[in-house]
Amino acid sequence: MLTDEVLQAIAQSFYSFDVEPEADIYRQGQSAIGLYFLKWGSIEIYRQSPVGRTHMRYRSAGEIFGYTPLVSAAAVPHYPASALALIKSSIWLLKREDFERLVRDYPTIQAPINQLLAQDLAQFSQRIAWEQTRIQGLQRYLQPVPRNAPLLEQSKAAVKVEKLIQIAVSDIKPVVLQGAARTGKSFISGYIHAHSGLKQHPFAELDCAQLPRDQAVLYSLICCLALGRRGMCRGRGKGRLDCWNC
Repeated sequence: MLTDEVLQAIAQSFYSFDVEPEADIYRQGQSAIGLYFLKWGSIEIYRQSPVGRTHMRYRSAGEIFGYTPLVSAAAVPHYPASALALIKSSIWLLKREDFERLVRDYPTIQAPINQLLAQDLAQFSQRIAWEQTRIQGLQRYLQPVPRNAPLLEQSKAAVKVEKLIQIAVSDIKPVVLQGAARTGKSFISGYIHAHSGLKQHPFAELDCAQLPRDQAVLYSLICCLALGRRGMCRGRGKGRLDCWNC
């Protein structure tokens, strides 16, 4: 437990600022400038991987984050993950040089930081192991996403399709595309994905007709590997699969 004197010294060293939703506080690989205290709001800690963004954990009001590199032995410490504001948030920053000065003046600060590091290290190791399994399971289903490719010609039909795609991008309802083979269904699906709120996540394509018939295998494939959460799957007829709690 830190004394009132130590807490007062820490409080006097903070710099306050506000961030808007979807704003980066720091990015993975960026030189560490200090640690952060979340006064109010919600923060997501995540890492980039070959298949998109990997969620590490959330930070809520009253929690600190970004402290890991400040106690490393590196000459120029870097943040091992990124921090993103999910909603408008108010944050206090304790700069690296101020943190080092406080640790010299008040060595008792080191103990609670070490406790937090031990907790984060265990969780970090679990998430990395899970991500490796997820990458291996998704690899055969991943598809490239068209990011800068033009959508369609400016015919009446093309304009209508583009309007429907814009609606699909802003909605979370399922989209059904019907057409013969090689008519651009994967391209349009990827285009919708690339412009949606899920663009940070991988775009995978599964052929239901080629999925294994074993329900246990389906459960492992879809719920555990693709979605990363436990759930249930049940066949609902040819080409249809219902999943819940996934």
